[in-house]
Amino acid sequence: METILVTVSVLSTLLVVGIVLGIVIVFNKLKDKVDVSIYKNDTQDREIKEIDLIHEISENNRSLNNRVDNLEKELWDTYDRNIDKTEKDIDEIKRLLDSRCDRLYDQIKSIEKQKGNNKQLLTED
Repeated sequence: METILVTVSVLSTLLVVGIVLGIVIVFNKLKDKVDVSIYKNDTQDREIKEIDLIHEISENNRSLNNRVDNLEKELWDTYDRNIDKTEKDIDEIKRLLDSRCDRLYDQIKSIEKQKGNNKQLLTED
């Protein structure tokens, strides 16, 4: 009976030592592996960088839209100014042509009167 008790106690001691040794070996092997907190920290860092990039992209998009809007407004203003200038130039040309035509008409009439031609240079329409 004592032998059985001694054998059981030796075996249970060996079992406890084996379990403790197994736990130590597992911890030593897992020590070099990735820690959950490191993984969580890396994931959080990546999420923060992603959010920062999204904000930066949004800001760049807003800035680009503002610049495009300003450029478009400037182009339309330039276009309107050019149209106004062109219209003024055309009006000036029309006025000058009208004035020249009136002078030419007056000169032709005066030449007709001076020469007293029966042949009329201009016809009234």
